[in-house]
Amino acid sequence: MKLLVSDFDGTLFIDYPSLEKNIHAIQRFREEGNLFVINSGRNYTSLMKEIKQYQIPYDYLICIDGSKIFDSKGNEISSITIDSSISVELFQKLIASGVTNEVYFDDGYQLFPRPITKPNSIIARYYNSEMAERILQELVQNYPEIDGYLSAHWINITSSKSNKAVGIRLLCEAEHLSPTHIYTLGDGNNDLSMIREFEGYTVQNANAKLSPYSRGSFASLADFFEYIKQKGSN
Repeated sequence: MKLLVSDFDGTLFIDYPSLEKNIHAIQRFREEGNLFVINSGRNYTSLMKEIKQYQIPYDYLICIDGSKIFDSKGNEISSITIDSSISVELFQKLIASGVTNEVYFDDGYQLFPRPITKPNSIIARYYNSEMAERILQELVQNYPEIDGYLSAHWINITSSKSNKAVGIRLLCEAEHLSPTHIYTLGDGNNDLSMIREFEGYTVQNANAKLSPYSRGSFASLADFFEYIKQKGSN
């Protein structure tokens, strides 16, 4: 049994033609007795909206960069949260920074425009990437309980105990999975941990920062499946 873990936006879902091709490839991969996992920065509700709309098959979901894990029936397997004692402080510092006036707290299912008890993540829409990077680094330095990264328009903050690689390890431990091989595929900053820790690859439009750690690049997830199949037969 092989375990293939793929990012969603920009990897599994690049465009509609490739998505259809990828879905057929996932189906064949699972029919051969392997497991397919989607590992995303999105929360469960946001990810499931896309999965239901396009009928994407999967075995497990790792959401919010490893902070929340679900099985195919929607049962929650694991949850890593940010300490509630610092949530209000982080909210106040983000607003006071002048980088954003939109801050949301994510409980894994929905976003709240105010601090909540034990959020899985905090996101803030930024206007200037340089300023956003500076405030993010200040927060990470002053609060060792958190980590974060910038996506296209958002500052993303999670627990320092969580990332996509951690999510994969927790999934295998919780579900007693012993795959013969774990493959990962991604395109963005938040995919770095799983690409480095496991046998990692990228899609061709991936962030250049991933290149030193990627074992290869593919036009689509379907092409990656074909590579794995050929590799296994050699």
